[in-house]
Amino acid sequence: MRRWFEDGCYPGEPAFVPRPAGTNRYDGVVLSVVLDGLRERSFLLVLDAETFAETGRAIAPHVIPFGFHGEFKS
Repeated sequence: MRRWFEDGCYPGEPAFVPRPAGTNRYDGVVLSVVLDGLRERSFLLVLDAETFAETGRAIAPHVIPFGFHGEFKS
């Protein structure tokens, strides 16, 4: 079992993105939008799928609400 943890942070639904031409089933990254309650904003977290080591994050200038996934309307 692997897990990611940071105080005051609440990850949303993770999504696995396989690496093109990957060599095994864990070859890719896991993406999750995370609410940072301490800083009152969100970020996109990028984890190595095999080790769960953080490989990057993209910080949003605001909070992205929970449940945002799949709620687009035209």
